[in-house]
Amino acid sequence: ICTNNRFQHNGTFYTYHNVNVPQAFKFPLMSYQLSGAAADGNSLKQGWEHLERDHGLSFGMTSGTEFLSGNSPSQGTEMCSFVEQMLSFYMAARILGDSSWADRAEKIAFNGKPAGITKDFKQYQYYTLPNEVISIPGSQSFNQEYSDALTPGPHSGCHCCCYNLHMGWP
Repeated sequence: ICTNNRFQHNGTFYTYHNVNVPQAFKFPLMSYQLSGAAADGNSLKQGWEHLERDHGLSFGMTSGTEFLSGNSPSQGTEMCSFVEQMLSFYMAARILGDSSWADRAEKIAFNGKPAGITKDFKQYQYYTLPNEVISIPGSQSFNQEYSDALTPGPHSGCHCCCYNLHMGWP
């Protein structure tokens, strides 16, 4: 999937759901650990280059209003995706010994993830958009609509993120 840019062409939910995509980034890392083959290690970089080109947003993440959704700044990223992408990048830095993956995680940690969480860490937004000035409830023409996906709350959008958002920084 990574080397052939097949993220949206497999016909399954899992290859283009924007939480599954960063989770899947661990597969080339595991393959590399088992095989030691440079191709396995390089496939992660190739996959990220494809995703960044086709779905990259300014805060270091791919778009994903549930599913990969292009690189328009009117699209956002699900909170769980921030956390999973950071974890995959941390693992890539450690396993591949390439600090550029840690730099990518840092960009997300300082520019993307905090934009969707209140200062007191008690509320979050399900989707965070680049340069979002105002949170508007209701339909926004996303792949998956939630009436409260852009409004901060203790349970914004789908409730998975309120349980996962904390593990991004540790």
